[in-house]
Amino acid sequence: SVLVVQKYVDPDDRFRVVEGGEQAEKYIDPPEFLPGKVYACQIVVTNVSGGPVTAEIHLQIPQGSVPVCNEALETRRARIGLFQTHRTTYSFYFPRLGTFQHYPVHVTCKSALVAFAAPTTATVVRTPTKEDLSSWKFVSSRGSHDHVVGYLREQNLQPGSGVRLLGI
Repeated sequence: SVLVVQKYVDPDDRFRVVEGGEQAEKYIDPPEFLPGKVYACQIVVTNVSGGPVTAEIHLQIPQGSVPVCNEALETRRARIGLFQTHRTTYSFYFPRLGTFQHYPVHVTCKSALVAFAAPTTATVVRTPTKEDLSSWKFVSSRGSHDHVVGYLREQNLQPGSGVRLLGI
């Protein structure tokens, strides 16, 4: 058996700090994007079968988007050991506003379909409809004075935390 997950990330704001000060990936969910900004789609394929597999990972960028450093439609091959995981990423951007379908990743082994992710709908908006108060990038550029002060009071400001204060 093979499992597959497809998640969207912002390469410029990819992590969040969780309990204990550790970093965890921050996924864009629901998939809402800004025009002209590069995003990445992360694919994670896990082999839970009884032996190694050679997987063909069939990728397609969302409708209405433009590929960045990859093809619009690709097949990538990976040899995945027993209880091992393979991760791959591809990038894209949307040149215009709208709602677009994204045909999900499909995984085949020996030409047989073994896994696929759920299809998604990408919405491209002029300004975000959701406030991300966990993101320094969002808070520092779009947050209110109270949001900025609250973030600085509650968050880790140590090097590597993602917070950069210029000119101080």
